[in-house]
Amino acid sequence: MGVSFEKGFSSLELIICSFILCLSFTALLPKLVHTDRLELEYEAIHMINDMRYIQAIADVKSVKDNFSGIKSLMKPYIVLSNNGYTIYYTADGKEKKNIKYAFPPNINILSYGKKIYYFSKDSVTNTITIELEKNGYIINIIIDRAGRIRLDKGNDKA
Repeated sequence: MGVSFEKGFSSLELIICSFILCLSFTALLPKLVHTDRLELEYEAIHMINDMRYIQAIADVKSVKDNFSGIKSLMKPYIVLSNNGYTIYYTADGKEKKNIKYAFPPNINILSYGKKIYYFSKDSVTNTITIELEKNGYIINIIIDRAGRIRLDKGNDKA
């Protein structure tokens, strides 16, 4: 009887090759999923939620307190900068509180106004567009005359 040699791959070779393929796919996956665009969308939605919160607070004129009767609420507004924004709360003409929010690196606001007050239906006279950008991806936050705030996915990378 002679010794027969079977041709093929051993299970160890197959496991090693599949492990190398899995590592290369995990390294390649972030490039395929467009993480820059997803991060930009997340930050835009976060900013829209903050603006809607300010809008909701600005529309409330007063709240009834069980201990002291009627108490006026603070009036919020937002100030945009190149890489973030600050929410200010004022009452009786004095600044009471501010909250700063900075975007992650490489996310910038391309165009914006200096201050946007209240976001109530009466305060917006023209449509306001705020452009957020990260590595060639652009997303617009649009505030129309009626005070509605929406997200518009602008230009993508080519």
